[in-house]
Amino acid sequence: MSELSATGDDAVRAGAPESLEQPGPSEPRPSGRERWGRSVVQAVVCVVVLAVAGAAAGWLWEHLATLPRGAAVNGSWVGLDETDYRDPFAATALYVLIAGVAGLVLGLVLSLALARDELVTLAGLVLGATVAGVLMWQIGQHLGPPDPDVVARTAADRTPIPGDLRLGSWVLVLVWPAAAALAANVVFFFLPGCRRP
Repeated sequence: MSELSATGDDAVRAGAPESLEQPGPSEPRPSGRERWGRSVVQAVVCVVVLAVAGAAAGWLWEHLATLPRGAAVNGSWVGLDETDYRDPFAATALYVLIAGVAGLVLGLVLSLALARDELVTLAGLVLGATVAGVLMWQIGQHLGPPDPDVVARTAADRTPIPGDLRLGSWVLVLVWPAAAALAANVVFFFLPGCRRP
C-alpha cells in the first residue's frame, strides 16, 4: 500500500507543471540610482520644454499685442486718446490667453508623455511653467518698444511714439503653472490608464 501511494505521489509530482515547482525569474527592478536618474531626466525635460515654449510665447505676445498710440509733446509722451493712454488691459488679456492655452496644452502633453512618476512630472511642470511665465513676460517686453517716456524726452514735438508692452501685474506669470498643473491633475486623476509602469 505504501508503495502504491509513493508511486501515486511520484506521478502527481511528475505531472505537475514546472511553473508551480519553480517560479520563473521576475523582471529586475531598477536600482535606486536608476530611478533617481530617470526622475531627474523627467523633470529636466519638463523644464526645458516649457522654458522654450515660454520664450516662443513671449515673441508671440509681442507680435500680436496692440500697443497704445501716442506722441511726444514738450518732452513727454501723451496718448492720442483716452482709451490708448497707458492702458495695459489689452496686452494683459492677450498674455493671459496665450499663457493659459499654452500651459494647458503643454501640461496635457507632458503629463501623458511622462506619466511614469506623477509627483516628479507635476513638480517639473510647475517649475518649468513658472520659468515659462517669467520668460514670456520679460522677452515680450524686451522685444517690444522702449519706455515711451524716455523716448519722448529727446524726440521732437508730435513725433509718433508707440507705448510699451506692459503686464498688468507680475502675479499673472502664475497663469502658466496654474494651467499646466490643472492639465496634469486631469490626466492623473481622470485618465489613470495613461500611467506607464
